[in-house]
Amino acid sequence: MRAASATSAWPNLMKLARRTATALAATLLPPKAPLLLTQPGLIDRYQLVDLLRSLVEAAKDDAAEPILLLLPGTNVACRRSATR
Repeated sequence: MRAASATSAWPNLMKLARRTATALAATLLPPKAPLLLTQPGLIDRYQLVDLLRSLVEAAKDDAAEPILLLLPGTNVACRRSATR
């Protein structure tokens, strides 16, 4: 029964995440100071494509402060090329 409850709650969680992302974008964009986003996995997990589009559009404005999206990784090839 718990699995059914979790499955039926997912659409509500997604709706809440979209609503929250919309409010977040309205508050943060356009940025008045440099903006560093450090948990981009949540954008994917909750399929917040509209938030990502808003970030991209805000970043295109030459008058806006920088928007940085930190993507952690462990790719050895990247480390090798960075040290050359």
